[in-house]
Amino acid sequence: MIGTLTIRADASPAIGTGHVMRMIALCQAWQRLGGRAVLIGRLQNDFVADRLRREGVETILLDGPPPERESPEALVRDVSATDGPWIALDGYRFDADCQRALARTGRRVLVMDDYGHLPAYHCDLLLNQNIGAEEIPYQGEIADKLLGPQHVLLRSEFLAEIPGAAARTFPDRAKNILVSLGGADVSALLGPLADRLCDPVLEGCALHVIAGGVPEQRWRELLSGCPAEVVILPTAPDMPERMSRADFCVTAGGSTCWELCALGVPFGVLSLAENQRGNVRHLVENGIAVDCLEGPLAATLASAAARRELHRRSMALIDGQGADRVVRAMAERLLRLDHVTVDDCEGVFAVASDPEVRRFFFSTGEVQWTDHVRWFTNRLARGDAPFYAIREPDGNVAGYIRFEREKGRCVLSIALRRTARGKGIGSRLLREAAARFFAEDPETPSLTAEVRADNTASVRAFEKAGFERIGPSEHDGIPIVILQKQRS
Repeated sequence: MIGTLTIRADASPAIGTGHVMRMIALCQAWQRLGGRAVLIGRLQNDFVADRLRREGVETILLDGPPPERESPEALVRDVSATDGPWIALDGYRFDADCQRALARTGRRVLVMDDYGHLPAYHCDLLLNQNIGAEEIPYQGEIADKLLGPQHVLLRSEFLAEIPGAAARTFPDRAKNILVSLGGADVSALLGPLADRLCDPVLEGCALHVIAGGVPEQRWRELLSGCPAEVVILPTAPDMPERMSRADFCVTAGGSTCWELCALGVPFGVLSLAENQRGNVRHLVENGIAVDCLEGPLAATLASAAARRELHRRSMALIDGQGADRVVRAMAERLLRLDHVTVDDCEGVFAVASDPEVRRFFFSTGEVQWTDHVRWFTNRLARGDAPFYAIREPDGNVAGYIRFEREKGRCVLSIALRRTARGKGIGSRLLREAAARFFAEDPETPSLTAEVRADNTASVRAFEKAGFERIGPSEHDGIPIVILQKQRS
């Protein structure tokens, strides 16, 4: 079992519902792995609260509207109502102080971001699912980043519609047009869009508008000159089906874009908030969407070929596996450090004797079981330096970190089972092991690592963990890199 995932996110007319709705996708993926999900937040939207209940997500409601900036003390107090290894933050009010406060509780932190609005981040995982996320120069103490549309969080109802998306047809003129701009009240920004939706090309079309946070009467006023048959809907619980039936959709630059891409719906996009500008720019520049305010909107509605090309490009962007990828990354980081015991002899042997592991040892020969048992027994009996098992949630050994005192210094090494490598796990565990060592041993001023020069992944892991190269060297004729971490 992977335990409880705690989500901290809000929904209100001012900020919309997007933060909570995409976190529902994360909850669903977590539940598919057998975990439990809890959302803590200020939910000023009955539809969102009802949806959480239907998904089996326990909800803890907070009073009042979302503040401009969350208090770290209040955040820690609120999430203390739950247990479990992971806390996910989705909202622009949770700054680096909030993130550090959660880290000090010992729980792992995932931060959902859209446009790099903070000067620094402090988390185990930083998730930005938007196109162009890789270009943002994120700063701070970030153990690992999950960036780009391969990590898009899609709810299960959209995943169910993906198999039929490739069979979409394209009439000569788009007749069924859907407008969905999210759950915030953006009435004041809709004048230019309404002007374009009053184009004569919409004559004879059906324009279905999901009101969202905009009052229905305001929509009627804005679209009074639209030649289409206008239908205003307060909400759309059947949104995937509506998207699948639409010939074209008009949306803002938020998470709805990824839902449309997954279903292959041709769409036009506009920016209604600062956090959407980069997304809109990348979507338009890559030919995935049309700019609703400055692009060839009318021409696209009148061209089957143009909409077919938008469909092709958008479907190539999203595969529907993003939420599962994120949850797998979170589950992998549930590996923990634990002192090795006599019961770990076989588990350590399985790691140390793996040929993929041994090829980066200084002694690459095959390990015999009897020799291992003798060495392992003596190492435990000596007990002069820490020896940690890297343990999975079920207790199995996925690797180890070992400290050895030699020639007046302390040298540490790490070995990870092949399935745990290449995921940023090693650097996090090395940081944690070093911090534990310095806390328990106030006398040793530094730690040293000796890594084969051809083991570039291990060298990078040590560097990410705060170790600095102090020079090349050799070990029995093998080129090595020596790294050192000073007590801070």
